[in-house]
Amino acid sequence: MAPNVTVCIPAYRSEAFIHNTLRSLLTQTYSDFVVEIAVEPPAEEILSACGPLLRDDRVRITVNPQVLGWAENIKSLLRRVATPYFLILYHDDLLLPDYITTLLDELIRRPQASVAYSDMVCFGAASFHWPLRLTEEPIFDRLMSFFLGGTEAVPVRGVTRSSVREHCDFPTDRYDGFAAECEWVLHLLISGTALHVPRPLYLKRMFGPNEITAARKRLLGYSREYLFEALEHHRARMLALIRQTDLPKPMRDTVELAAEAAMLRRHMTFGMGAFHQVQLARAEQIMTTAGAMPGSYGKGIQAMSLLAMSQHALIEGDTKTALDLAIAAVDADPHQWEGLAHLSRLQLDTNRSIEAFDTALRAWAVEPDAGGLRELIADCEPSIEYQIDAQIVAFGPNTVELGQPFNVQPSGASAIWVCASRNLSRGSRIRLGESILNTSIQGAIATAEVPRSIIQHAGNLSVSLVGPDGKPRSNIASLEVTQR
Repeated sequence: MAPNVTVCIPAYRSEAFIHNTLRSLLTQTYSDFVVEIAVEPPAEEILSACGPLLRDDRVRITVNPQVLGWAENIKSLLRRVATPYFLILYHDDLLLPDYITTLLDELIRRPQASVAYSDMVCFGAASFHWPLRLTEEPIFDRLMSFFLGGTEAVPVRGVTRSSVREHCDFPTDRYDGFAAECEWVLHLLISGTALHVPRPLYLKRMFGPNEITAARKRLLGYSREYLFEALEHHRARMLALIRQTDLPKPMRDTVELAAEAAMLRRHMTFGMGAFHQVQLARAEQIMTTAGAMPGSYGKGIQAMSLLAMSQHALIEGDTKTALDLAIAAVDADPHQWEGLAHLSRLQLDTNRSIEAFDTALRAWAVEPDAGGLRELIADCEPSIEYQIDAQIVAFGPNTVELGQPFNVQPSGASAIWVCASRNLSRGSRIRLGESILNTSIQGAIATAEVPRSIIQHAGNLSVSLVGPDGKPRSNIASLEVTQR
């Protein structure tokens, strides 16, 4: 009987890892597959590392006559596929024993799906959980969940229906496959449903900063102008794919706007420095357009753009603007863990240790064990040098409406009060968000007028008590600001 699945392994200088990669594959509970390995020269050490595993009848190995590059190598492998299904297994990663069985069962059961994929666990130089939750149907929501999820290529590793190759090869370019895997995933999502199995069945190896992987190779040693050109080329191809869909124009425009925000994010996650002027202009347009959109998608697009602009401001040395934009990003989408993590790091760097710790925990609550959160929380803990004098037992108001006065004083100003668990020391003040207010103390009660400039966005503002030195002296409460 002919095999049902082809496993494609592109290999380059992976002699230290490929033996274990191949072993994790050949011990799968599902066995009806063939393995195609394409080795980039030099090949001798890789062939030696594979050793007796190459004697398995299911394994076929080819040595390329010259180095093709990772994307061209995958393209050549996929062209050899003659089975109904395939998967791409990177040369240094590992599969849990029921990876193929679990994903293939899902794909066979759902004929309208193009790919089935699982969560990833990263190991090695960094350890964290990497899920990607994509909406299945309709296609509009599927594409929006992809772009607002960061345009991450997690499904590229999934078990895939071979029919997706009928109208598209694995993408290549003159920029060493710059984000080509993300273009391929977008093609998969346009072709059909992506089935998410929320189990960590795929183990992705992470490397330290001094090790050159294929992902880093496409970024290192190139000028800022070259990388910007590569990103613009990638952006154009992503937008072209979106325009091939039969979505109604208003929906297609919304997906394109989300894609534009995702390209700003990609600039930052690839460590490409400050934005170019054309990107700054795009960011302003994205935020203006998204701000006028009803519903959660507009907020999500705004949040992603604000986060990218905050990172740009930080690169430019403007920490205050970076902090303001990070707060605005979290207000726009409190469930974006990357925004919370970025805000926490800024708070930590500006000596707001308690707020940084609380924000880091909020990020963990949204996406437990996401990349960098363990390290962030660990960094926050030793920086918390404070003595809690009192607990906030009540404060008011708890909720205010954006643009409306509250607790109006004879002066016409709005005001806030805080009741503590004990009498407050002289010089204690209320902190609202990032602002320390002029405060009156009477026993355990603190009151302060609230300037209009402090409450400019819907969302949540932290409420706490600080000492004369500005350091925290209480727990942190939250004031909700609602939209009119």
